[in-house]
Amino acid sequence: MFIKKDFDDITVQVFEEKYRDALNQFELSERQQIYSSLPQTVLDDALKDENRIANVALNKEGKVVGFFVLHRYYQHEGYDTPNNVVYVRSLSVNEKFQGHGYGTKMMMFLPEYVQALFPDFTHLYLVVDAEYQSAWNVYERAGFMHTATKEEGPIGKERLYYLDLDSKHVSSLRLKEGEV
Repeated sequence: MFIKKDFDDITVQVFEEKYRDALNQFELSERQQIYSSLPQTVLDDALKDENRIANVALNKEGKVVGFFVLHRYYQHEGYDTPNNVVYVRSLSVNEKFQGHGYGTKMMMFLPEYVQALFPDFTHLYLVVDAEYQSAWNVYERAGFMHTATKEEGPIGKERLYYLDLDSKHVSSLRLKEGEV
């Protein structure tokens, strides 16, 4: 299975071996490694599992700037989600390329990319540690809706985010107190 989608100045595609060296040199700050795994620590497990697809994001120069795993049928401990779902896991932007909007672009184009890979799936989820506000702000700007909070994850509270791929849009509007 090879899927490649070009979006503006970023390309998202299924991992190919030619990108392994770049992923082995991928860097995250110590703080970020609390919240997300380095690609080199999850890549081989993803490649061995038919329900996981490792993906890379490339800038217009062809440099690997981001990585994530799409995991079909995954059930995150503590959350009751449908069986026919795709979870976004181990999403990260190489520290060398942070601050250029690549993470936001990856998230904005993710629904279209997931639909190209998995046209029969309509539920897209991700889990983020509650204290990692900069990450969940990006997810909310991309249309993901915070649907639940689990009090006890591995390092504290976790937030579950959802995007309905059928509607391609989840409203982030919230009612003010007293509105019905």
